[in-house]
Amino acid sequence: MKKITQNFINIKVWQSIMVAFVFLFSLTTSSQTCPTDKLDTVVVNQLGENITIQATSLSKSVTSTIPYLEGLESGTQGELGTAELANTEYGWTIATGHFTHGIGNDGLQGWGGDNYLRHDNYVASGEMENWVLTPTFDLSGAATPELNYWDHAHQQDAAAGVSHEVLYSTNYVDNGSTEDTSDVTAATWVLLTDAITDNINYEQYYSGCGCNPENTWDEGTFSLPSEAAVTVAFKYTGNNSSDWLVDDISVMDTSAPAADWSVSVDFDDATVSVVSLTNFTVGNGGGYDGHWHYTLDGGSANMVYNTSDVSLTGLANGEHTLVAWLVDNNHTALDPAVEETITFSTFDGIYPGSYPYCSSFDTDLGYWSTSIYSGEVDWVGGATSNQDGSVTPLTGAGMAFFFSGNNTDYDTASIISPSMDLTGLTNPKVTFNYTQAVWAGDQDQLRVFYRDGANGTWVELAEYLTSVTTWTEITLDLPNTSADYYVGFQGTALWGRGITLDDVCIWDATAIAADWDVSVTDADATVSISVDNFTIGAAGDGYDGHWHYTLDGGSEVMVYDTNDVSLTGLANGVHTIVAWLTDDNHQALDPAVEETITFTAFDGTGSFPWSDDFETNDFSAGWTTYAATGAPASLWIASGSQNNTSGGTYSALHTYGAVADGTYDSYLISPTFDLSGASSPIVSYSDRVNWTGDADVHSLVYSEDYDGSNLDTATWVVLNDVLGSEDTWVANGPYALPTTGTVTIAFRYQGVYAAEWWIDDVSLEEDTMSIDDVNVLDMRIYPNPVDGNYVTILSPVNGTKYVQVFDIMGKRVMDTSINNNTLDVSLINSGFYMIKVTINGQSKISKLIVR
Repeated sequence: MKKITQNFINIKVWQSIMVAFVFLFSLTTSSQTCPTDKLDTVVVNQLGENITIQATSLSKSVTSTIPYLEGLESGTQGELGTAELANTEYGWTIATGHFTHGIGNDGLQGWGGDNYLRHDNYVASGEMENWVLTPTFDLSGAATPELNYWDHAHQQDAAAGVSHEVLYSTNYVDNGSTEDTSDVTAATWVLLTDAITDNINYEQYYSGCGCNPENTWDEGTFSLPSEAAVTVAFKYTGNNSSDWLVDDISVMDTSAPAADWSVSVDFDDATVSVVSLTNFTVGNGGGYDGHWHYTLDGGSANMVYNTSDVSLTGLANGEHTLVAWLVDNNHTALDPAVEETITFSTFDGIYPGSYPYCSSFDTDLGYWSTSIYSGEVDWVGGATSNQDGSVTPLTGAGMAFFFSGNNTDYDTASIISPSMDLTGLTNPKVTFNYTQAVWAGDQDQLRVFYRDGANGTWVELAEYLTSVTTWTEITLDLPNTSADYYVGFQGTALWGRGITLDDVCIWDATAIAADWDVSVTDADATVSISVDNFTIGAAGDGYDGHWHYTLDGGSEVMVYDTNDVSLTGLANGVHTIVAWLTDDNHQALDPAVEETITFTAFDGTGSFPWSDDFETNDFSAGWTTYAATGAPASLWIASGSQNNTSGGTYSALHTYGAVADGTYDSYLISPTFDLSGASSPIVSYSDRVNWTGDADVHSLVYSEDYDGSNLDTATWVVLNDVLGSEDTWVANGPYALPTTGTVTIAFRYQGVYAAEWWIDDVSLEEDTMSIDDVNVLDMRIYPNPVDGNYVTILSPVNGTKYVQVFDIMGKRVMDTSINNNTLDVSLINSGFYMIKVTINGQSKISKLIVR
C-alpha cells in the first residue's frame, strides 16, 4: 500500500481563467467540492507550495489605509502578522490547492486567485493557539466601518475542542518583538464570532453550475467600531481539530464611495467592467456624483460617464496595465482615492515568431493553452519534479506536468499549441521529450494530435501507453500543413507518477539548425555541437560557414570544425556561453541560429565558513548525491514539502522507497573544505523525520580521505545518528570537526521502506560564531538568487547592518554597512557567495547567488 504523508503540499487544481481551444471534446463542468474526511494528499511540490507565515513585527502604528484588501495573491503575508501563544509546532500558512474562493463558475462574489490562509489540523505535542493579526486601522473617520472575509472549514466532526474566533481590539499595541506575545495577551479583545462555518452557501448554486452549495466558502461580515485604533484577529485554538481556511479579508467604510473594476480577456481583446459601485452615482453633469477615468499602459486618461462595459480591441500580445479611478465632476480624483490597478495579458492565439518554435515551459506554459476533457486537473508549466521527485526538468528551471491522485476518474486534459503557419516549412516535424513513470502498476497515458484548422478534426499522431522513467526524445512528422495549424498533447491520468513534457519544438527538417551542449566536470567544461543542413569549415574551402562563441561576455572565439571545445580551469560559479552560426564573412545568419547556455562549474571545494539553506531549490551549493555500491539509486532531492529556514520554502529530502527496492544507502555529500587553518570548526543542522517508527539509520558523517570518487572505500566517521522526532524540526549540533586537513561532511540515509528525512540550515563555522541562540540573527535575504542590482535584507533586529560578502574561495569581495534594507550588489560578478550580516552583535551567514 502506498504511504500517504500528512505533511503535504496541496495540489493546485484551479488555474487562472484563460481562453483555450476546446480539445477533442467539449469541456465538461465539474463541481468545486472537497472531501469531508480528513485530507491525506500526495506530496506534489511543483503544484503550489504552502508558505509558512513568519512571526513578524510589522510596525503596527496606526494606519489610515482603508479600504484594506488582502487576498494573499502576492504569495506573501503583506501587512498581516502572527502570534503563537502555545505550542509552536504548526502555524498559519499561505496555501493553495483547495478550491479557492471566487475561482470558477461558483456564483460567489470575490476577488478570486489561488492563495488563502490556512491552519491545518495537525496533531501537535500540545494545544495550539495561533493568531493572525491585521494592521491597526484608524477608523475614527469612518461612519460605518465593516470587516468582511470568507472562510471554509474541514472536518467539523473533528472540531471538538477547537475554536475559530474572529475578534477585534481597540487597545492592541505591537511591542516590536517576534518572540514576545505579551502584546496580544495584554490587549482587550472583543469577540465577533466563534462559530465554525458549516460551509453552506446556497448563493453559490445556480442551474447547471455543477457545484455543491453545502460545501462552499462562507462570507463573514461584521461591524467595527469607529475608533482610532482597531486591530482584527483570527484566532485558531485546537489540536488535531478542524482545518480553517480564510481568504479575501477587507476592512472598509461601507458609507464611503467604493468601486471595483475587472478585466476579462478574449484573445487580443479585453473588456473593462465596473463590477460594483456603492455610494457614488456616475453620469455627466449635475445630479451625479462624478464619473471615472482610466489609463492603459501609462497612456492618456480616458473619461467614462456611465457604468457600461468598455471594450479594448486589437491589443498587442503581452502584458498590459489598466488603472481606473473615480473622479468628481471637475475630473479631480476623490480624496481618499478610489482607485484600482489591474494587470492582464492578451494573446491573439497566433504564434508570432519564426521556426523552430521551441517551448521549455520553464515558468509557465507560454503560448500553449489548456483544455480539460474530464475531471478537474489541468496541465501546469514551471513544474520542478514529477510526483515522487524521480524526474526533474530536462533543461531549464521547469517543465510541463500533468498528474492526478486517482485511478478511477480518468482525468484527461490537453495542452494545445497556438495557431501556427507551417506553409513555409518544407519538412515540418515536432520533437518532444517526455516521461510517464508507472506507480505500483498504475500507468498514465500520453497521446499526440494535430489539426489543420481551428474548426478541423483532431487527428492522432501517436500514443504512449507504457512506463517511461527517464527522458525520452520523440520526433514525429507533421502532415497536411496549413496556415492555421495546431499540435496537441493529451494526458490521461491513471495515478501514475505523472506525465512530464519538456523541450517541445516544431521545426523544419530542411532548415539550418544547430544545437550546442555543455557538459561539466568539476572546473572544466566541454562544448559540443550538432548541426543540420549547414557545413562547417574554413572560409574558401566550399563550406557554408563556421561558428562563434563568447564565454561570460568576453571576446568572440571562432571555431572552424564540429569538434568538442574544452574550457578548463573555470572559476567556481555560474557561467554563460553564447554560440551562433556565421557565414564565411563572420556575419551571423539571418534568421539567427544561436543558443545561450548557462552552467555551473565547481571544483568540489568550498570556502569556510559555509552554510546552505537549500533556498535555491537545488544542490547548487556544491552538494553531490551518491548511493553505495549495490544500493538503489539515491532519492535525495531538494523539496518544498517542508522547511525550517526563517522566511524560506525549501530543504533537502530523502523519501522512502518501495520494499522491492531493497536497502537504501544514500549519501548527500557536501563540498570538501580545507580546515587546516581553522581554530575550532563545527557543523550544525536541523532535521525532521516522518514515519519515525519505520526509520532505520539517519546519520551525519565526515571523512578526511574522501576524494569525490571513493565513496565505498573512504573512512566515514559518525558525528550523530540519533533519529529526530516525528514531524518536528530538531536543531542538531554543534559537532566538532578536525583541523588536520580537508574535511567532507555527508548525510547518510539507510533503510528499507523506511522514513522521510528532511535536512535544512546546514552550517560550518568557527565555534566562536556558534553563540547562544539569542545572538543568532533572525534574517531573510531576497531575491536569492538575484537577477538584478539589489537584494533586500530583512530582520526584526533594528540597527546598522554590517555586511561582508565572500566568494567561494574565501576572498572578501564586499565589506560595507547599510542603514536600510537594500544592498547594492551590482558590482559583484555572477557566481556563488557567502554573505555575513551583523546587527547589534547578532550575526548570520547565508548563501547568496548572483546571476
